[in-house]
Amino acid sequence: MPNSVLEAMATGLPVAATRHGGIPEAIDHGRTGWLVPEEDHAALANAMQQIACLPGALREMGLRARAAVTDRFEQDGQIGQLESFYEEAIAMNGAAEPAKSKPVKQLAPQFAERVPVK
Repeated sequence: MPNSVLEAMATGLPVAATRHGGIPEAIDHGRTGWLVPEEDHAALANAMQQIACLPGALREMGLRARAAVTDRFEQDGQIGQLESFYEEAIAMNGAAEPAKSKPVKQLAPQFAERVPVK
């Protein structure tokens, strides 16, 4: 999904975008922005006109857009979701418990020793 869609929504702006790729995952049509068919220039123009002509709705929609980005795409939530996918994959492959890995802090000094200092 283009970062510009999420960036606009995170600033409190509703967006008009096409139903393409991951964009529909971010935009709730009519609540946080408008989704139009790909290559439908007239529908995109109409959506932009609605944005310009409805300042009250624009403000409410922008607040919902910002909240949606925070709820669905903030970093801690994404990390938690990714960790749960890994745990599920490990469980599906028959591992009794996850392998113990070294924290990055323990690996970094050995790596840093081999990096020349300028």
